[in-house]
Amino acid sequence: MPSADVSSVEAILTYPGNIFPAECSELSATTGSVRGYHVAAVCAGEIRYMTSRDGARWAIDSIPPPADRLELYPQLAVDGDTIYLAYTRIVRGEGGCGDDGLQDLGVYVRSRHLPDGTWTEPVRVGSEGDGVQAFRVDGGVLHLTVTTADGGVVYESKSGSTLTRIGIPDAITTSLRIGDDQRARIAYATGHAIRYARVDGNQLSIVTVAATDETYLLRPALVLGPGDHGYLIWTQKVDPGGGCAEGGPGPLDGTYVGTDATGQWVRDRLTEFPNGASLTLDPSSGRLHVIAGDRLTYFTSPGDGSWTSAELRGTEGLHEAVIRLDPATGRPIVFALAWGDDPGTYVFRIP
Repeated sequence: MPSADVSSVEAILTYPGNIFPAECSELSATTGSVRGYHVAAVCAGEIRYMTSRDGARWAIDSIPPPADRLELYPQLAVDGDTIYLAYTRIVRGEGGCGDDGLQDLGVYVRSRHLPDGTWTEPVRVGSEGDGVQAFRVDGGVLHLTVTTADGGVVYESKSGSTLTRIGIPDAITTSLRIGDDQRARIAYATGHAIRYARVDGNQLSIVTVAATDETYLLRPALVLGPGDHGYLIWTQKVDPGGGCAEGGPGPLDGTYVGTDATGQWVRDRLTEFPNGASLTLDPSSGRLHVIAGDRLTYFTSPGDGSWTSAELRGTEGLHEAVIRLDPATGRPIVFALAWGDDPGTYVFRIP
């Protein structure tokens, strides 16, 4: 568990702190030692791709959708000297009561060579009606988890012209990583359980990480450490009380962490606030870094189960925070969105 007394530190905005001063949503970010910083978000109805080699000078590409279409839920992945962008293409219909009129047309992928290549034309991966949840590329092989037109969730891989699809039983939301053995690992929520699956050929090997009928288990985020051991974070909150109202906080509410580094899954509650979190890991040291909460709090652990934490002053009003490692310093760096009076895509370092 983290220390009982949460310290407080001032977040350090990079220059420029607000790299794109406009209201955006659906943030995705990745970094790399020689590949710089890469951010994607949906802004003013189209995907904006923001990139920088040094964190100071940013180039911003607009990726407009075709006429009468929307492109949402961007996901970035780097493989060697190529960056990939996956997203869901949607058509807007008339809609109606309880129906927003949006229909998934499929998952599309583009790529560009770093540092200065141009984007390829988009290519659909998978089936009509799919929607992207998670995306990785390893050795030129595309790995995705997607929702399907019939409401299910599948893992799919595409190597050349060969597409493999495997259903993920009872999955609602997913997180995806590729191990050093080139096998995909998937953490997923079923509603009242968090499960962890390894792809073995055309099937999944599945274990249950946590389960309870007293709360909803939501939003898993997965990273892999040395030996392909899994490290997971997720939120738990009390079941809705019916209608549009939710019940009060429950005794099991919170943000939880788990790992199988000892050979079996061990779980603990990181904080009592179930407000969403992002997780990254330094593979050289095994140190874990987490950003969580509405008023952002930074947690870190050397990987032995002990945690320290600090509330980040100056981050009030930031949302959808994503924590990564700064390629220049090896320290954690955070990307987040702001709405309202000072909208934008912000980036800051943690002291």
